[in-house]
Amino acid sequence: MDKAVSPPFNAKLMCSVCKKTAATFNLIKGIEGEKLLYDGICGQALFASDPRLVRALQANDVMKAHHLMNRGIDAYCPECEKSYCSTHYVVTQKRDADNCIERMDGTCPRGHKRRLDSTGEKPNIVAPFLNDDQ
Repeated sequence: MDKAVSPPFNAKLMCSVCKKTAATFNLIKGIEGEKLLYDGICGQALFASDPRLVRALQANDVMKAHHLMNRGIDAYCPECEKSYCSTHYVVTQKRDADNCIERMDGTCPRGHKRRLDSTGEKPNIVAPFLNDDQ
């Protein structure tokens, strides 16, 4: 069984172009136990802490962390294997007739494109989004 990591834990992904913060992970303790707060280029998400993800981040294994997260890390380009800030990872939004976001796509500085909201969920949600099969 995985041993839980206790707060404080935080990890930053730095933009490979400008070296500014691209995304952060912070382990926080709340009423319902430990949660991991992710703050990336598309917004924030709060989800149950997963020791596998924390270990991957501690080991600077961003690709593994990306694959452990159901929607992936929005600030990470898996083709480049690099992280980018919101200035360098261009995010485009498709909106519906009510002006709600239908989908978000990202393009890294090298032109690699991918969908950032693989489930079609809106950003800034509070939901678990870890892959159970990793």
